[in-house]
Formats: sequence, structure tokens, C-alpha cells
Amino acid sequence: MKKKIRNILILTLFLQLLIFFGQSSKSIRTEFNLNYGFSFESINLDDVTEFEIKDKSAFLKFDKKGQDWFFKANGERAHSEKIQKKLAKIKSIKAIRSVTESEVPPSGFNVDDNSYSKKITLTSAEPVVVFFGRSDKAGRSYLRIDGKQKIYEVAFVLDDLVTDPELWLVPESQQNQNDSELK
Repeated sequence: MKKKIRNILILTLFLQLLIFFGQSSKSIRTEFNLNYGFSFESINLDDVTEFEIKDKSAFLKFDKKGQDWFFKANGERAHSEKIQKKLAKIKSIKAIRSVTESEVPPSGFNVDDNSYSKKITLTSAEPVVVFFGRSDKAGRSYLRIDGKQKIYEVAFVLDDLVTDPELWLVPESQQNQNDSELK
């Protein structure tokens, strides 16, 4: 009988721990409506009307008209397929881990409002501004969403977000007469 009571108590304790950890992780996910602490999954890429990339040396801003993307500065047609692929890559970013527990300020990860490696702005019904910092690990970086304190290490290569306009132009092999009419 004692053994049966002990097993029931152990099972009850185990269930209470499961419920506690389930509720704790649910509240973390609910804060950002995210599965792994951070995700851009809620962004509808069709609703994004402006895309900006900024770093220390330059910035680029694109406007979407219909299904095509154009340089904001001069109205020249940009490589829409390339922009869509970059946006899809940004949307698929997943957090590897949260690093805010370490008492290092955002400037220590280079994701501060005024000190960052890259800053992207996605303008839609709910604009998103993200600050990226470099990581020592290949293929990883840090990010912080504007207005938030949490910093995440993410699997994302910052070199994909170049600010050289030449790299965003429609390749000559894909240009046609319709492109010049759109300008």
C-alpha cells in the first residue's frame, strides 16, 4: 500500500512539473506568438510594400508596385525575384538561442539602435525593424527587434543583405522592353 501511495505521489509531482514547464514555455511563446522564442512566420510577404537594408556604409530602399520591386531613390526596376528570395530567407530565420540572460547590453552584440551591422525594415500593416549583429560563428548572427530587449542568436548570414545597388539590378539577360516602360 505504501508503495502504491508513493508511486501516486511521484506521478502527481511529475504531472505538476509537466504542467508548470508547459505553462512557462507557453507564456514565452505567447509573448511574441512564436514557437522557438523568435520567428518571422507571421509576416505575410505579399503585404510587404517597402524593404530597406542599412549598414554603416550605405542603405537601399525598395518599393513594391504590384508584384515588382523598384529602387525608392530613382524608380529603377530592381531584381524582384532576388528580393522575394531574400524576404523569404528573412521570414525563415529561426532563433538558435536567446542571449539576453548574459547581462551584455545590446551594443555588446552590435544590435543597438545606433550601433549595428545591418538593419532591415519591412513595411506593411505592421512594420518590422530588425537590428543584426555579427557572430563569431560562421553562418550565424545576432538580432534584436526594434523596441524589444531580447537578443537572439540566429542562423543567418549577414552578407546576404548587401547595400550595393548594382547587385540588386535586374540582370541584362532578363531585361526586356516592358521593363523600360515600367520606369
